[in-house]
Amino acid sequence: MKKITLTIASLLVASVGFGQVSSALEDGNGNNSPEIFMQQSPNLDPCSQSTPSNAIENGHGNLHLLIVANDFTVEPNETFTVEQLKFTILVTPGLTVEAADLTFYEDSGNGPGAEITSETGIVPSNQAVVGSNFGFDAEENVFDLSTVVELEGGASGAVYWVGIQIQYAGDNSYLEGTSIVDTPNEGYYFDSGTGEFVAISVGFGSDPFDGVFEISGDCSALGVNDNALSQVSIYPNPSSGILNIETPASVEVNSVAVYDVLGKKSNVSLVNGQVNISNLANGVYILSMDTNAGTLTQKIVKN
Repeated sequence: MKKITLTIASLLVASVGFGQVSSALEDGNGNNSPEIFMQQSPNLDPCSQSTPSNAIENGHGNLHLLIVANDFTVEPNETFTVEQLKFTILVTPGLTVEAADLTFYEDSGNGPGAEITSETGIVPSNQAVVGSNFGFDAEENVFDLSTVVELEGGASGAVYWVGIQIQYAGDNSYLEGTSIVDTPNEGYYFDSGTGEFVAISVGFGSDPFDGVFEISGDCSALGVNDNALSQVSIYPNPSSGILNIETPASVEVNSVAVYDVLGKKSNVSLVNGQVNISNLANGVYILSMDTNAGTLTQKIVKN
């Protein structure tokens, strides 16, 4: 028999746990056989990636109280310009998602890493109930980005992450999850207690689960110079003092500048492949590096 369970993984973090799909279901109120109905999504264009639903078998949240992140890939020697995302979110019938904050991250090798960019308060451009289970509506929400998010695959391809947190008036909201993990990693959530991302299987004591979502946009081949710049490494980020800058042999650095969020240039310079930012106030800055292959800009964080 199938059962919904509620697990507290950290402060205000709850997961709806579901078993495998079966003919006899029971929700948290002891009601048997809640109705399941699904609509099929249209075919994806070549520059889209998706993790499809598995009959609404699970959900993780509460999504209005925490960030849940899922990974996706960019092919080698390509630039992926993200334009739109779709997330299936379990909500109380009669309620709807009001808006969402979306954040893109680099891959740390163990979940989401340094933040790349974010956009807050995105109002869905389209909403539709595409299924129901366990007393919740599965609402597909479409979010169109107004900021440019360009992600490069480099010479061997790259993994990136997108995190979502919603604005919602109800008490319960969950990102639909599936046990069919079709990306390099399972989903992660941000634990505000530790300040770190935690794998869903670890935090909730469950099997690995992925979020049900779709990401789409334009893909273009990297030029020779683009490919060379994609191999530049700036680390650690965040940093409390020294930023190391490593470049491939084909890239010659002409100058490096660091600007605050108001556009004011900071008094720092590149010396022997390092930039000392220890005298800067804590916060977010933009590093701009002029090279023979073009200009590279990257957000850095001083902590």
